[in-house]
Amino acid sequence: MKQITIGGIAAVAATLALVACGDHAFVPDVEGPVVTAAGVYSGSLTNDPAGATDFTAIVLDDGSFWTLYGQAGVATFTVQGFGRGSGNSDGGAFASSAATDFGFTPPVVLALEATYDAGAGTFEGTYTTVSGTTDFVGGDIPDSSYAFQNPANLAMLTGLWDVQDMDGTLYTLDVAADGTFELAEQGGGCTGSGTFAPHDSDRGVFAVTVNYDDVVECTNQAGSASGIALAYTYTGALTDQLLVAVNDGTTFGMALAGTRPSP
Repeated sequence: MKQITIGGIAAVAATLALVACGDHAFVPDVEGPVVTAAGVYSGSLTNDPAGATDFTAIVLDDGSFWTLYGQAGVATFTVQGFGRGSGNSDGGAFASSAATDFGFTPPVVLALEATYDAGAGTFEGTYTTVSGTTDFVGGDIPDSSYAFQNPANLAMLTGLWDVQDMDGTLYTLDVAADGTFELAEQGGGCTGSGTFAPHDSDRGVFAVTVNYDDVVECTNQAGSASGIALAYTYTGALTDQLLVAVNDGTTFGMALAGTRPSP
């Protein structure tokens, strides 16, 4: 059976991601206003060596970020891989030189350089890995009412999902009202469980933990992983979910993405 793994180059996962009008702006209580790159962004890629054309990126207030890359369709997102790291916001510039791209086995170093415009809500720049440099341009998620400043709502995730990993393997994800979930490869194979919870940043993202069962199909998953998830509703009553997570040793990364009718 296929393992839950990632193959491609860089967020979602599904689900990778800086200050936008109202929805993204963050002004902490310090000496004078400081605008960071915090927000969720969606846009296009060019020159990606793996052929990815679209991305979704999540940047939190502390500078940590997740970028999912792949192919966007009509209210869908097929994830090929993702990057994770931490960067610094400085007067409209955001940069990270020591992030990790989990679109490779083993993962490789990812460098990201971007500019963001608080008024226009845009985020654009380049990311570079061993495969080369890719350009990206993004902004708000199109045709969606998603708002980064609104805390995540578990009701958006509750119920059954059909989700797909980076290899195209399908899984059933069954999420209870309290955020706990069961994950199973369709047709038999790797299984696991975990928990979604509103992120402690009080932003519109979820913290997620995944624990894999001790079966041969899950051998390479290294037991457990933690990360972030995103859910948003499109015009037309469809909801997308993007989930990304890595294990404690950052030697393994997983990403899942799925779409279903909104509850």
